[in-house]
Amino acid sequence: MVVVLILGFSFYYVWTHWPRHEVIQTVKEFYDDEQGGDYGSAWTLLHPQIKKKFTQADYIEKRTTLFMDDYGVKGFSYKIDDVDHLKKWRVNADSPYLKDVYRVTVIQSFTGIFGKAQLYKDVYVAKDQGEWKILWEY
Repeated sequence: MVVVLILGFSFYYVWTHWPRHEVIQTVKEFYDDEQGGDYGSAWTLLHPQIKKKFTQADYIEKRTTLFMDDYGVKGFSYKIDDVDHLKKWRVNADSPYLKDVYRVTVIQSFTGIFGKAQLYKDVYVAKDQGEWKILWEY
């Protein structure tokens, strides 16, 4: 009886926490790509609602210009600070609601022409055609 309870609890725990693990892996893949300067691969992890705002070429140009040219940043480190599940969420007031979204707080640390800085950013992760994709609030 105890073994059945332990197995049942273990199955329940894994079942309810597996999406969270996948979400964290998606965020890590995105920031690892950005860290390595592979903005093209990072762009492929964006949700279609965000891709509507940038072509892949524009995204690569803007990300490169923002960090390297404007701020003089050579690289950054990051840390995932918090992960929350949201029943529904939307990019802005004009966007449709997405269900089962995760809010992930990421802290980027970098040194640029103005010294050391940290950027706290909430990124959102939702499924699109069975794959977890990154979104931002606008």
